[in-house]
Amino acid sequence: MVYNKRELLDGFTLAEVLITLGIIGVVAALTMPVIIKGKERKELETGFKKQYSVLQNAFTRLNLDKGEVYVRDNSRGTRKFKSEFITYFNVLSDCKFEDCSKINGKSIYKDLTNKYDMYQTYIDDGQFITTDGALFMLNDATDEPFLASFDVNGPKKGPNRLGYDVFVFQLMNNGKLAPMGAEGTWFTDEKYCNTSKPDMRSGLTCAYKALENADYFKKLP
Repeated sequence: MVYNKRELLDGFTLAEVLITLGIIGVVAALTMPVIIKGKERKELETGFKKQYSVLQNAFTRLNLDKGEVYVRDNSRGTRKFKSEFITYFNVLSDCKFEDCSKINGKSIYKDLTNKYDMYQTYIDDGQFITTDGALFMLNDATDEPFLASFDVNGPKKGPNRLGYDVFVFQLMNNGKLAPMGAEGTWFTDEKYCNTSKPDMRSGLTCAYKALENADYFKKLP
């Protein structure tokens, strides 16, 4: 027997239709947050890979222009490196030394666990925002390694957390850029990329994990 559309609709009561719509609503309410979270994590992963490539390319061009491997000691503690390095990026806004990572003098960046402020001293020797919205931050302190960090989507878009959208890299003595957490970098302890161990430095070594683990962003809490 063949039913037309009118006959099929006449076969359902108002209560049945409402129940069906209610079920659809519940399913949507349960699945939409998962879909949205997955999309956000994928955007963070894409941004991480892109800005890592941009950062590597900048150091490569710097070395080529100099005709030698950049030696960090040349600018140790002088805060002069930024003025040269910034020329290798498409810059939208110059944040001077730390203007873009603070609001009313307070850091906008948190550690991986979202319980502590990120160490401002790791990112306060030069900052700038690129035309694609990323924020690059430098550390050129006298008694510390040279660090280059980036926020993949900039300070105005969250979550502004180490290990989520903020990642740290170290310029090694051989001129190569290494993700913090890799062998030989300043911090290698896995506790600094562990959401169950709150610490002001939590998230510092996540750059290495993000590069080594294909499922890193999918498994973010």
